[in-house]
Amino acid sequence: MIRLAIFLLSTLLFFYSESLAQQPPELQLDEILSIARDRIETYKSAFRNLVATEMRRFVVFDRKGQIKKSRTVKSNFIVYPLPQTTGMAEEFRQILEVDGKVISKSEVRAEKFFANLLNSVSNDELRKKILDESYRYDLVNVIGYTTSPGICLSSNLRNVFRYKLSTTENIIGHKIVKIDCEQTSETPLIRLSDSKLFPDNRLVADIDAGVPTSEVSDLRLKATIWLDSETLQIVKETREFTVLMLETGKRVLIQSCNLKFNNSKFEILTPEIITIDLFRPDRKDQILKLAERVEINYSEFSRPDIEIKVKS
Repeated sequence: MIRLAIFLLSTLLFFYSESLAQQPPELQLDEILSIARDRIETYKSAFRNLVATEMRRFVVFDRKGQIKKSRTVKSNFIVYPLPQTTGMAEEFRQILEVDGKVISKSEVRAEKFFANLLNSVSNDELRKKILDESYRYDLVNVIGYTTSPGICLSSNLRNVFRYKLSTTENIIGHKIVKIDCEQTSETPLIRLSDSKLFPDNRLVADIDAGVPTSEVSDLRLKATIWLDSETLQIVKETREFTVLMLETGKRVLIQSCNLKFNNSKFEILTPEIITIDLFRPDRKDQILKLAERVEINYSEFSRPDIEIKVKS
C-alpha cells in the first residue's frame, strides 16, 4: 500500500509538473504595456469605422451642492479623420435631441455641414468647425474622452510614470490584469490650461483647472486600468488629476474620470459609460467642491452605411 501510494503521488507530481511546463509563461510588465498600447491603437482605428448613439447628460452644481442647471443631449457619434495628419481624428456629433426635444432637420444640417467641411484649408480650421458644431449645446467643456482611453500608457509618457502590476476579480466575464499608474514628474504633454478654447489635440491631456494657472502648479495624473488578461484590451479605467494649490501648499483633486467598456460584435470592446467630475476650489469656504459632472452613455454601435470622405 505504501509503495502504491508513493507511486500514485509521484505520478501525480509528474503530470502536474508537465502541465506547468505546458502553460505559457506570464507576461512581464513591459510586455503587457507594449501590447496594451497596440490594443489602444487598434481601438482608435476600429472606432473610425463605427457610429453609435450617444447620450450626454451635463449637470452644473451650485456652492451648496444642489443642481443649478442640467441638460441632456442625444447625438449620432462618429470619428472624423483629419486629412493632413497621420492617424489623427476628431470626434463629431450630429445632434438629434436636446432635453428630449428633437432638433429639426438634423440630417439636412449634417449633410450641409460635411459638404462645407471639405472647403477647410487647414486642419485647425476643420477641427474648429467640427468642435463648434458638435459642442454647441454643451454646458461643460469636455472633449476627446471617448477616443483616448489609457492615456497613461502612452509610449511618450513611459519615463514620467510608475507602473504597478497586479491581478484582480472578473469584470463582465473578463479575467483581469490591473495596472496602477502614477505620474512621478511633470511633462509638457499633460498640461494645465485656464483657457475656454478647445484643448490642444497634440497633447495627451489638456486640463482646465477652473482657476488661473498662476494659482496652481504641478499637474499630476493617477490612474488605474483593468485589462482583459487574454486580449489586454481595456475593460475599465479610472483617472484622477490633481494640482498643487500655491496659496495653501495642498494637493487637491480637480478632475476624476471613470470609463467602462463592454463586449461588442466588433473587434474591440466598446465604451458603455464615461463619467467626468470637475472639482473647483471654493475660496470662501476654502474647500474643494464638485462643480460639474458629465455622464456619457453609448448604445447601438454599427458600421456606417456611407463612407466618410475627407479632402486630402
